[in-house]
Order: sequence, then C-alpha cells, then structure tokens
Amino acid sequence: MQIEEKEIRKNEKDLLQYKKGDFLVGDIYGDGSRVPYKDNEYAEYKFFKNPLAGGETDLINEGNFINSFFLQKPLQNKYLFGATDYKVPMLKKKYGADIFGIGKDRFKRFLDNYVKDDYIKVLKKQLGQ
Repeated sequence: MQIEEKEIRKNEKDLLQYKKGDFLVGDIYGDGSRVPYKDNEYAEYKFFKNPLAGGETDLINEGNFINSFFLQKPLQNKYLFGATDYKVPMLKKKYGADIFGIGKDRFKRFLDNYVKDDYIKVLKKQLGQ
C-alpha cells in the first residue's frame, strides 16, 4: 500500500462524513447536482424529514444505506465507496454507480484538511528530515 493510500485510509471515517454531508444536502453525486423525487407526496415527506435536501433525493431515510458505506480499494487513483445495505442493487440501478463516488472538489478539500500534513510528515521521515 502506498503512503497516500495509507493516509487516506487512516482518515476513512472523515471521508465518509464528507459523503454523508453531500447526501444530507441532496447532492447524491457529490458534484452539486440535485435529483428531484418524481412523487410529489414523497418529496414533501422527505422535505419534512430532511429539510437540508429541500425535498430532493438524499438517499437517507433511516440511514442504513449510507451507514453501510466503506472505502474500496482505489482504481486508477479514484476512490469509491462500497456498501453492504440490501438496497444497493436497487439504488445503483435507479441512480447509477456515481452515487458511490465523491466529487473532486470535496475530495481535494478532504485531502487538504486530513491527509496532506500527515503525508508530508511521513515523506520527511522517510527522507530523514
């Protein structure tokens, strides 16, 4: 495992909080887009349950889906979450695999806030500085 992956995994819980934050505000893809519910009654129910998402799709009802997330092994330097909740196939089919990613800007912010300093320390230690 490379240094950067170790540092990211060390802060996996914090990265998951970023993803949860996206879901809470109705940004299920982590790119600033919103997906409205097709059923107006359900949208109203969701608005009162989670006003932060404004009645738009947040993929959080009881929290079982997002709470089952875990960080998968990176593919081509891209980190994705996996999930163990039974709703995964249905939600993946309905909304696509991008719901398991995190936006570039959010990931960069995570790296700057949680990984960068420790990564630099490890590199300096390896270089004997």
